[in-house]
Amino acid sequence: MMYLQWILAAVVMISVLVVIHEFGHFLAAKLFGVGTQVFSFGMGPRVWGVRLFDTDFRVSAFPVGGYVQMAGADPFGDEDPDNFARPDEDFMRKPVWQRLIIMFAGPAMNLALPLVLFTTVLMLGEPKLANVIHTVYPRSMAEQLGLQIGDRLVAVDGAPVDVWDDLQRLLEERVGHTVELTVVRDGEQRMVELPDKAVRLAREGSLDFFALGFSPLSRSTLVGVVDPGSPAGRAGLQSGDLIANIDGVDVATWEDLENALVSTSQHHVVRVRIEDGQPVRTELALDPDPSWTRPEWATSADPWGLEYPAVVIGAVSPNSAAMKAGVRTGDRIVSIDGTPVQGWDEVLMLVAKTAQPDQAPRALDLDLVRDGKTVSLNFQPTWDQSIGRGGVVSYRPLLGISQYQNLQLSLDEVKKRYSFLEASSRSAALTSEAFQTLVRMVWNMVSYQVKVTDALGGPVAIVREAGEAAQSGIFSYVRTMAFISLSLGVVNLVPFPLLDGGQIVFYAIEGIRGRPLPVVIRDRIQMIGILALVALFLVVTVNDVSRWIGG
Repeated sequence: MMYLQWILAAVVMISVLVVIHEFGHFLAAKLFGVGTQVFSFGMGPRVWGVRLFDTDFRVSAFPVGGYVQMAGADPFGDEDPDNFARPDEDFMRKPVWQRLIIMFAGPAMNLALPLVLFTTVLMLGEPKLANVIHTVYPRSMAEQLGLQIGDRLVAVDGAPVDVWDDLQRLLEERVGHTVELTVVRDGEQRMVELPDKAVRLAREGSLDFFALGFSPLSRSTLVGVVDPGSPAGRAGLQSGDLIANIDGVDVATWEDLENALVSTSQHHVVRVRIEDGQPVRTELALDPDPSWTRPEWATSADPWGLEYPAVVIGAVSPNSAAMKAGVRTGDRIVSIDGTPVQGWDEVLMLVAKTAQPDQAPRALDLDLVRDGKTVSLNFQPTWDQSIGRGGVVSYRPLLGISQYQNLQLSLDEVKKRYSFLEASSRSAALTSEAFQTLVRMVWNMVSYQVKVTDALGGPVAIVREAGEAAQSGIFSYVRTMAFISLSLGVVNLVPFPLLDGGQIVFYAIEGIRGRPLPVVIRDRIQMIGILALVALFLVVTVNDVSRWIGG
């Protein structure tokens, strides 16, 4: 069912983008008096239509894409002897400069579409995390400062905070300085002074809220059970289990779970669910055991042997350095190179330190807990190439491990609405950011920093991206559509046969020579283009499927 939804999301997205592209050709053709016999939504036989402006606007049988048929030309803009047209409406009889504009109008619409999309959704409301604390980590600075779950952060040094992004931006501007937070709790305002050492930047350039000790996200009830001899282990609970109900009461967050298990001398009935929400094991008996002693490596004071699995390994990548070294799913990381870790950000930071500029990563010591026993491993991370935010190519040491999915919940989102001027300005910034990312990706391919086949995606990649974006919400879907629209606009301007850019080159040559290229040469170029596109399509499709299967 999920894959069907993904396919539907991709079909809608591609159809919109192609129809917008063809509408650009249509408008320019009408501007210069070129006959437009057909404007089709979809491909294949005509199903239904209406005739307006001397054009058959039709819906065709296969609802993917569309096309505009201009008088005197085939769909690729070449002369079509079977397509009779009056001389004044014939596309091929129009001046070269008009044909160039008509061909450019399609990609131009794709390049302009993101501005319209972003402006519209920003005016309707951009989903943002509310400026409310939903997690305070134990023994953290936030706990020491007295911050609590439910606190609303409304100002930073007097500057107003409406959503969590405002808080992050204002704190980033004050890195290294003491900051005064205005907090609203139970309708009353209070001031909290955040010391300068607390406000520091994380490895990726965004604020390290784990270091600060609070978060706008709630911790889920996904549990870590590392000691099989603990009450939780003997009850049959395992790392990665998602607890849904305790003693008949549903629990959604880690705080709910802790409150439900507050009685340490009581027998509890625990129900566990897997990710799709179906019950797996019900009525697990969780019984207290006063004789059980928490191990020295345990950071949680929980008397049941449960811990929030922030540093429990949820997956080990096939053929990775970690798998070859013997790391397993469910192992809990205790320390890296002797430095204790409590959060995944610390894991990333310590692994990143194993590499120096222009040097391969060195070996590291990884201390784990497995089945209640400590395990020490020494192995070398692999050197991984990745394309990060903005299309920037970077190299990083990689263990090949990841956290469990769905560790955190976004339970408090608000919509931030913008005026037309604010939305237009932010839309231009978002479009510019997406365009710069696209340019960097193209440059990465041209300069051989990444393989063309690794950077490009085909229909399978589009289906996956469109489906995942649709599941994340309308803003994510629009963002993905905008980026693909930009990609479609840029790719269509590439001087390659069959693309608009190829036709633009043909017409430019005609303008310079005073006559078109010979038909034989044009046909051979078109044939080479067809074969090249088919080959590229097959290669990127195989790569897409391989990446999908490989996770």
